[in-house]
Amino acid sequence: MDYTVEYSNNVQVGTATAVITGTGNKYVGKKVVNFTIAGTPLTFVKVSGIPTDVEYTGEEVIFDFFDEENEPFLSITKNNQETKLIEGMDYEVSYLKNVDKGTATVIFTGINAYSGSIKRYFRIRAYDIEKDAASNEKKITINMGDSFAYEKGGVYPKPVVKFGDRVLKEKTDYTLSYRNNGKVNDGSDESKMPTVFINGKGNFEGTVAKIFTVTKGNLSEQIITAEDKATGDKGGVFKSTPVITSKTGQKLQAGKDYDESKTAYYYKEETTLKDGTVRDAGALVEDADIIPAGTAIRVVTVGKGNFEGTTLAGEYRVVKYDLAKAHIEIPKKDYKGEEVVLNKDEIVITLDGQTLTADDFEIVGYENNTNRGKAKVTIKGVGDYGGTRTVKFTIKSKLLEWWENVLELLFG
Repeated sequence: MDYTVEYSNNVQVGTATAVITGTGNKYVGKKVVNFTIAGTPLTFVKVSGIPTDVEYTGEEVIFDFFDEENEPFLSITKNNQETKLIEGMDYEVSYLKNVDKGTATVIFTGINAYSGSIKRYFRIRAYDIEKDAASNEKKITINMGDSFAYEKGGVYPKPVVKFGDRVLKEKTDYTLSYRNNGKVNDGSDESKMPTVFINGKGNFEGTVAKIFTVTKGNLSEQIITAEDKATGDKGGVFKSTPVITSKTGQKLQAGKDYDESKTAYYYKEETTLKDGTVRDAGALVEDADIIPAGTAIRVVTVGKGNFEGTTLAGEYRVVKYDLAKAHIEIPKKDYKGEEVVLNKDEIVITLDGQTLTADDFEIVGYENNTNRGKAKVTIKGVGDYGGTRTVKFTIKSKLLEWWENVLELLFG
């Protein structure tokens, strides 16, 4: 014999070693040779029992790879003999996209006597909220009131929808649509019951309907505005027509939503008229009354139709001058990359030949006052001056200012 061979690590998958040693007759020395013991490729493995689709649960979909008889799902057949593979001993499992609706992947990676990897796919289908509603084991809960007061433009209740303990998000997990929600219906007209539809979206599908009732609206919960009134020391011109809007910005219609013929005007405080007559607080304003400037008037209107049986009150002032007739000038302002706020002394207001002081008005709001271009400021009269005005002013860049100076130098 010319040599001997000794092996190590030559049982399991991996790198094995052979040591060849000369016997001394013809050969001397040693030679170490490494070689690889390859595992059985998983491509030869049969995978059974994985569902083709499963329902969305809100959690990771993970399989137990044993059937009802506790037999493994994975097997391999060699020489007509089937061998069952065990997770953690023969292979490891990982997943991709196994939470949300869509195609998910399960990846088997061989270990020990097995090598390589294989993939299998399954579908996660949306959870059906409509079937859930008919089930005895509900996972979906919908909480919403049963009755709502009429609102101009329609009633749009927002239900709270839960999947188990998780609150679902509108426009992500479901959308809402409505039917018969624009009229008062206390339930007497069963054929046209107000209804909200919860429509599944994303990981949810199906539709669930919830009915509710709509009672008469409350006019006192709406928004009333009445402009200050300049009377000019005349009688019968004190009335300011109120404008009523809903909380969602819908304008109520006189004659339909409220009775303009029943609108009444009252003194808010005790008032001495121009002729010396004293009116008590809460007294009705009479057409012939000549009301002094500064008097606060309370206007009350009465609901009609869907707002019948309720009232709404607002206030305004009788003033000497109305800002609606004023001339207002505001200089151009430099762009600064932040909100432009005006000082009162920058605003020049003239009315009937007089220039108002800073005490005669207040700034109550702005629009578009951050970027270059046209901005708006809203001004409200104070004291003898009443009404509001929204005026535009310009926010300009430094470059524009430079060009204006150049043009002025060139052309005067």
